[in-house]
Amino acid sequence: MRSSRLGLFVFLSILVLFGSSCNYYNRVVARKNLVDGSEAYKGRKFSDAEAFFRAAVARDPNGETIEGKTAQVFLARTLHSEYIGNRSFSFAESDFLGPKGMALTEKILAQATPLTKWLYTQLSPDTIKQYQNFQSAPTNTDDDVKKRNDLGKSHINQLSTDLNKVISNGQSIYDPARFQGVQLSEFTRQFMASLILRLTRSLVSTAFSWRTPSRTRSKGGLRPRTPSKSIRRRWPSIRLTRALTRRSPAFMRTFSGPTTGSNG
Repeated sequence: MRSSRLGLFVFLSILVLFGSSCNYYNRVVARKNLVDGSEAYKGRKFSDAEAFFRAAVARDPNGETIEGKTAQVFLARTLHSEYIGNRSFSFAESDFLGPKGMALTEKILAQATPLTKWLYTQLSPDTIKQYQNFQSAPTNTDDDVKKRNDLGKSHINQLSTDLNKVISNGQSIYDPARFQGVQLSEFTRQFMASLILRLTRSLVSTAFSWRTPSRTRSKGGLRPRTPSKSIRRRWPSIRLTRALTRRSPAFMRTFSGPTTGSNG
C-alpha cells in the first residue's frame, strides 16, 4: 500500500515537473522568436517579422504569459506596418505582367463565381474586345508575335484602368453574397472590422456634434485631461514591456520592440 502511494507520488511529481519544463521551454523559444522578429522588423523585413511573431504567439495563443501577450502586440504592429508600407492602392501594368493578367481576364470572362460575374459588368467593351483580338491574333511570323504582344500590353493597360475605376469610386465592393467562396485573410477581416468601427463612431459623432476636448484649462494654465478608458486599457501593454525590461535587461537590450512610427 505504501509502495503504491509512493509510486503515485513520484508519478505526479514527474508529471508536474515535465509540464513546468515544457512551459519554460515554450517561453524561452517565444523570447527567441521575439528577438528575431524584432531584428527583422528593424530591418524592415516585415514578412519575416510576421512569421517570427506568429511563431511566438503559437507558443501561447491565449496570452497567459508575458511573452505571449507581447507577441500579440508586436504581431498587430507588424501587420499594421505591412499595410501602411503599401500605400500605392492603384493597379499598374506591372501588377498583371506575364500570364497573371491574362489568367485574371479568363477568370472574369468565365463568370464562374459571383465576384467574377460582377467584375465582368465593370469591364469596358474595349477591354473585352482587346482580349478577344489578342486570343485570335496569329503567331506565324515574328511580326505576328510582336503585334500579338502589343495587343496583350494594350489589354493589360485597359484592364488596370477598369479595375482602378472599381477601387476608386468611393464604394466598398465587399458583399457576403458577392464574395461567397472567397477565403479572406485574417488581416483583411480584422482591417474591415476596424474600418467599420471607426466609420460608425465618426458618423455618430458627426451627426450629434460630439466633441472631445483634448485638454482642459485650469488656474495654472493648460493641463492634460484625465486619461480615457481606451488609454487605460493600453496600460497593461506598457506594464508588460516594463516587466520584461526588469526581468531580463539583456533580453530587452537586443531590441527596442517594433513601433508603428518606424515605417515612416
